[in-house]
Amino acid sequence: MTTDPNAPRRPLTDQQRIVAELVGRGLDAPDVARRLGIRPSTVRSHVNAIALLLPNPDHLGAYRLVMLWAAHERWMRDCHPNPPDVPRKIA
Repeated sequence: MTTDPNAPRRPLTDQQRIVAELVGRGLDAPDVARRLGIRPSTVRSHVNAIALLLPNPDHLGAYRLVMLWAAHERWMRDCHPNPPDVPRKIA
């Protein structure tokens, strides 16, 4: 079994996973905050914590990195429910 080079260094918390999913759908911090009943600053804190766990060879900003990673993860899950056992690299 190979490891995914785009996987976080540790599993995300439930709250981080929810925030990442909404960010990956293109919502900004105020929109995510409204949906979850939390403050935008809390959303940004979650995004920053998630970004620290992800590989970032292109030195993207935290919000963009999480948005792209979460969108890619959703695409892989929805379009490829049984992906081959090969590493995936975000282009």
